[in-house]
Amino acid sequence: MWKRWIIWFLLLLAAGILYLFENGAATLTLLIAAALIPLLTMLPLLFAKPGDAALTLPERCVCGEPLTGTIRMQRRLRLPLSVAASLKIENIRTGEAQSLSLPITGRESRFTVCSEYCGLLVVSVSTLRLEDPFGLVHRTVSAEQTAQTRVVPHLFTPEVIVTETAFALPDSDRFSPDKPGSDPSETFGIREYRPGDNIKTIHWKLSQKSAKTVVRELSLPVLQQVLLLLDTRSAEPLQHHSMTTTMLSISAALMDQGVEHTVGWLLPHGAPPELLPVTNETQYAAALDALLATPVFPDAALSAESRSEGSFAHVAILSAAPLPGLADIYNGSRVTLLLCCGDGDGLTDDGVYLRSFSDADPSAQLQELEL
Repeated sequence: MWKRWIIWFLLLLAAGILYLFENGAATLTLLIAAALIPLLTMLPLLFAKPGDAALTLPERCVCGEPLTGTIRMQRRLRLPLSVAASLKIENIRTGEAQSLSLPITGRESRFTVCSEYCGLLVVSVSTLRLEDPFGLVHRTVSAEQTAQTRVVPHLFTPEVIVTETAFALPDSDRFSPDKPGSDPSETFGIREYRPGDNIKTIHWKLSQKSAKTVVRELSLPVLQQVLLLLDTRSAEPLQHHSMTTTMLSISAALMDQGVEHTVGWLLPHGAPPELLPVTNETQYAAALDALLATPVFPDAALSAESRSEGSFAHVAILSAAPLPGLADIYNGSRVTLLLCCGDGDGLTDDGVYLRSFSDADPSAQLQELEL
């Protein structure tokens, strides 16, 4: 803006010099006009009432596709002023933020943004900048307007296999047809006693009839509860995008197979994770909306309290960094760590199944997944 003041000063200086040499009515008029016209155009800034700016966005868009929003002035500006809106654009899921200055012409102006990452995109108008036609002075007016849209990722279709998992719960009503277990309420089969068998499993009546000691093999409770848990700690925006896309893709694949499951994410200070059941398309849509709006929690942690929130036979955790103590927290469950940008696959020393995938294309490594 100071450059424009210098240009105005030079114009006034030139008009003054011209008047000194010519000393005529025309040169005097030119000098007065050069001085007064810019001053007069500054006066409307004292009386301007731009009114509220209404900000609108579509409800949803897709990653990588242009998003068009509008800013509409509730009352038309009848004064010769230029208006520019200061926009702040923030992706709640990935933590990205950017600013944009948008000139407003007429009562409605359009703007276009494009988000490469999924999440809840929040666009807010913090201020309106009013400026005289010559750009010499300006006035900033507060305009607190906010609109939001959900940026939906491109999902892939993994082939998810849910293995039969032992998980002893007293209220389980399903038992493995081909594996013995330790549930005393159901008998898997009868066999001869072997050293080390629990004496409580001896079938005394049959032992007396058969003249040899036999024992009851107890049944193995089988549960198929699946938990998909997202690590919300700080990571690169692309990693958050990749983990969110992967979690939604796995959830959709499980739903298509008729597997009831639960999705959740870590909360700050070791609080129990937020958990949402997914048994139908309505619940999946609700979980998708909630997940896209989940912010980054730098101090999120997985605590023992998360076990008390539910009992799961299969636990799949998506993270950009290793999480210690998974086997202890989910003792007895099949735990799979889906590690974004990790290295290595297979069963770890602490009994956790590790699967690594790329943040650029998770479908390349996770097209087939066993939980």
